[in-house]
Amino acid sequence: MSENDGKINGKIGEIVYDGTNVGFSEYADVRTYPTSTPIVGVRAVFGFTINDEEARKLDCEKYDWIQVIDTNKPILPTAVSPYVDPYPDDDGKPFYFPDHELPRFENRDGYKLKFTDRPSRHKEPDIKWEAELCLVCAKDKKLKILKCIKYGFTTNDKGKVCKSGPVSTGTGSQQFRDTVKKEFGDYDLE
Repeated sequence: MSENDGKINGKIGEIVYDGTNVGFSEYADVRTYPTSTPIVGVRAVFGFTINDEEARKLDCEKYDWIQVIDTNKPILPTAVSPYVDPYPDDDGKPFYFPDHELPRFENRDGYKLKFTDRPSRHKEPDIKWEAELCLVCAKDKKLKILKCIKYGFTTNDKGKVCKSGPVSTGTGSQQFRDTVKKEFGDYDLE
């Protein structure tokens, strides 16, 4: 299967919390855009599950995603890479989904929390777009990072897209932590 045929190109992973570990079982949808379009990018879907007993032990007010983007082509000229996505933020919080959107992604398709993104840019050479996506357990302004994944895409000198990742980054890279702290210093990352 070629990188640009619009079909599933790989597996990311279902995020499963078992109390001591956050691991992956197979579940994913990562696609590149068809070559006939003037847009390049990927589509990523993640699902998170947890059993009730483990959820009680974590004692979260909510689960959410935080995504940091590192790119040489920010979507807005005012964005300085790396930055917390969305940029600018929708509600003064570091989470990918603002509070009013989060319910659409909770308890959906058999998952406690689902994530979807379709990052794209106009087709041109030498684009680098990488996300570090972290699942967090949030209580007040304390954030316990459960698991992080990097994924993204690049283009070659002719503008052909190639996806990168997904790879686990454990509980977040230093760049991820520094970026969240810089933009949302009133939140405490554990």
